[in-house]
Amino acid sequence: MEYKFRQSYIDPVNKIITYGSKIITVDKDFTYVTYYGNKIPLDFIQKVNFGNPNISQKVAGRRVEYHNIFRAEMDDFVVVQIYDKKNMIFDRIDFLNIEFRKI
Repeated sequence: MEYKFRQSYIDPVNKIITYGSKIITVDKDFTYVTYYGNKIPLDFIQKVNFGNPNISQKVAGRRVEYHNIFRAEMDDFVVVQIYDKKNMIFDRIDFLNIEFRKI
């Protein structure tokens, strides 16, 4: 099974997401990404946590994010999850300096 993601831009002030023309397809197990018809293998590198969801959100701090970093042939492929005050949820994929969100 594969999932499709579209290039996206976010207006941080109004939180409006605009979509671009680039599309990637990713295997559900993150073993490969398809970009412009090329199937690129993904190798897991590491998981990096930013922030701590167990600390009170009333304390000033950064947004809690988990980054699962994979290596593609030409760039890092980063799956970003964010904390929504209850759970970690999928937010976006960063690949080739482009943000992709699920279609």
